[in-house]
Amino acid sequence: MPDLNSSSRTIFCGNLGYRFDADQVELQADIAGPCGWSNQGQWALQLWADETVKVAELPIDRPEPDQQGLLRVSGVAPAQPPAGDDFHRMSLKLVSGQPGYYAELHDQQTFGLLQSFAQPRLAGTVAGHWSDEGLTIEVESIRNPRAPGNLSGTLALELWALDAPYAGASWSGTPVASLVIGCLDGQASLERNRFVVHAAPCPADSELTLMLREWTNTGYVTRDYRLLEQPAQAVATAPTAVESEAAQTRQLPSAKAQASAQRVSINRASAARISSLKGISDKVAASIVAHRPYRSLDDLLRAKGIGIKRLEQLRAQLEL
Repeated sequence: MPDLNSSSRTIFCGNLGYRFDADQVELQADIAGPCGWSNQGQWALQLWADETVKVAELPIDRPEPDQQGLLRVSGVAPAQPPAGDDFHRMSLKLVSGQPGYYAELHDQQTFGLLQSFAQPRLAGTVAGHWSDEGLTIEVESIRNPRAPGNLSGTLALELWALDAPYAGASWSGTPVASLVIGCLDGQASLERNRFVVHAAPCPADSELTLMLREWTNTGYVTRDYRLLEQPAQAVATAPTAVESEAAQTRQLPSAKAQASAQRVSINRASAARISSLKGISDKVAASIVAHRPYRSLDDLLRAKGIGIKRLEQLRAQLEL
């Protein structure tokens, strides 16, 4: 067996793994380092999804390596998986520093198999419509894919005007509307949902995002989300006859703005708007909506019915 004390770094070695159980995850790791490594600051294991979302953190309390500097760590930590139903590449990190700010990364292992999470989700078409009655939220299906008998926490829908596109972790923005749905049993679903709620004004140029949230031991966490279209703005009145020609000219949008206004947002447009594009059927439009959000136009290839040739034909008419 090699002399682990000869290494100047503290690293992973041997057994590494993780196992999810609802909102908890068990982390396991073998750690090796030079003599006295465990006394140099405080240590923790972190589990990350796609290098962007920290899913769990397990502090290593009073590490006591053996004479060769080897330590076997096993423990359970609260888990907050990223929202949505995508597959994620998971990484285990060995860090040190201070609780809440483990600034130094010593080693990292990325797992080969992609990970998905069974958590409540939105499915099918999701849309919002503003009227004199308020905001109408239509959700084709709300599902709990967990095992039968695995009752969800209290579910709620929250509409937010975000400062930037939501990426499945923390966010910054303005709350617009919310409503409580209740609990949902495992393998059960709520179909053809229509909710009418009071909505606050939406800030201009914000990312309007509907979140499905679930109550847990740590409070509400986001389980799934969809981007919605901004409410239509009031139509400006036509200029009066006494207004000058120059003033009317200044009100005309530029050619670039006109072209942008004609494009269809793959993240916010309704299925009906998307299906108005030449060559896009209602079924393909529904598939595009179901696979939101998209980080680039190329991500549209995830939607059933969109191939490379069709995407290139549509690219000039689309935007995020």
